[in-house]
Amino acid sequence: DEADALRRRALQLVADRFEARTWRACWLVVMEGRPAEVVAQALGMSVNAVRVAKSRVLGCLRQEFGDLID
Repeated sequence: DEADALRRRALQLVADRFEARTWRACWLVVMEGRPAEVVAQALGMSVNAVRVAKSRVLGCLRQEFGDLID
């Protein structure tokens, strides 16, 4: 849908502000709907690190784009 396309584009626009693994963790959880546990194992991160990565990236998006990602 249109909101999903906007989220994808917004995530792509801020990707260079984050370490690749941080951004990828967020992408996999938010856009692909994968559980944090699965992403953690795939990326060699703790589950908490995946949750923190998601929070950091989404926080940046909220700051830049407001309610777009809610």
